[in-house]
Amino acid sequence: MSVIEQMREQLVKSGTIDLNKIGIGNKVPEAAARELLDLVVEGNNILRMVNVQRSDEAKIPIDIFDISDFVLQNIPEGDEPTDFTEGKNKGKYIECKPVNAFMQVFYTTIKSSKGSAAVKKFDAKLAKKFGDNMVRVGFQGKNYQEVANTPENINKGWIQMLKESDDSHKINANLYKTGNKIDWIEYLAGIVEALPDDYKSVENCVIFMTPADHEEYVKQIGKKDGNAAYLINAGANNFLGYKIVTVGYMTRGEVLYTNPMNLLFGLQNDIERKIEDKPMARVVNFCYGAGDGYKIGIEDAAVLGFAGEEVEASDPTEPTDPEDEEGEVPANAPADVTFTDTDTTDDTIGGTIAITKATSEDDVTHYAIYFGSDATTKTTEIATLPKTGSDLEFILPDGTAFGDNTHILVFTKNENGLCETPAAVAITDNEGL
Repeated sequence: MSVIEQMREQLVKSGTIDLNKIGIGNKVPEAAARELLDLVVEGNNILRMVNVQRSDEAKIPIDIFDISDFVLQNIPEGDEPTDFTEGKNKGKYIECKPVNAFMQVFYTTIKSSKGSAAVKKFDAKLAKKFGDNMVRVGFQGKNYQEVANTPENINKGWIQMLKESDDSHKINANLYKTGNKIDWIEYLAGIVEALPDDYKSVENCVIFMTPADHEEYVKQIGKKDGNAAYLINAGANNFLGYKIVTVGYMTRGEVLYTNPMNLLFGLQNDIERKIEDKPMARVVNFCYGAGDGYKIGIEDAAVLGFAGEEVEASDPTEPTDPEDEEGEVPANAPADVTFTDTDTTDDTIGGTIAITKATSEDDVTHYAIYFGSDATTKTTEIATLPKTGSDLEFILPDGTAFGDNTHILVFTKNENGLCETPAAVAITDNEGL
């Protein structure tokens, strides 16, 4: 007999609930816990898409397919194949942190419920709440000011992890705005282009965005003429063949483009359950304790678009970035950068930013592109591109406002910061005269 059924029997006979007689204990039986967690995952469309790792332990080693582990190549005699591979998720693990789900059940609900249908309804509701909140954390993280805990003990979620990662690809949504509105076709095109070809797959990759942003995207499609039709494949729920998935917990203007299986979600199989009877309020409080965690499989296989923060202009006589004085920043700047404005509208620019790689990239991980108030002072970040061993290009969308900036700057970058002096190219506005 289930807990709910025992409560109902007591209420019907005596009008009260005696938890001591039910003897529920603090731990949900293993079979029931696994069944509940199956409901959590299966009942949520996002959790069904992502890579769910289940374990009885708090730390779950990541053991997923990494293409760089399985490259066919000629190995020189006398060498080990492992000397030629660099698995990008080796040594990673998901750390499941304790979370609680709290619910109240009214006496009238318990008393009026009939048969096993009440138990199933209760479990389904609990599973839905669990799943919804787990997805919320995955896309929103936690507001540290609202919890009495340190950030180290709180799940940040996938979005915040990608923002903090040096290996993920980031696109500044502000560059695709006219006034306060984003040009969604140009913005999504820039996001799709930023993902390395090794990871692109219309069968597997999806675009996550808010329902409101998707609505705006659909409206903009309707206003475009036939010249934009090649951008759209299989209707408004797709872009260039990639499925669009709406997530209500994301921030407006935020877009995540990756294979959902690259979003890892860890879930402990053990569940603790505490029940408190509150007869004066005629409710029973249920608190379920579990453990979950979030991780990105391969940061390089994800693109995050969001409104990048603007950096205040610094004194050109001072170091370009305070981080540059701590540790060893890249010794070499990009060898060159060129830009020709192909946008013929006054006060806006667009075109290809062509970057010639540094003469040595041994200490370089990325190339960071900024607007500059002069040839050395960075202001607004445009994009950050990982090094590829070859020269790079970034398409600046037409209609990009550059304000009072006079240059485009490109820095080499590593975990310690930016190189001291950037490669710079002056902005010449093509006014179409």
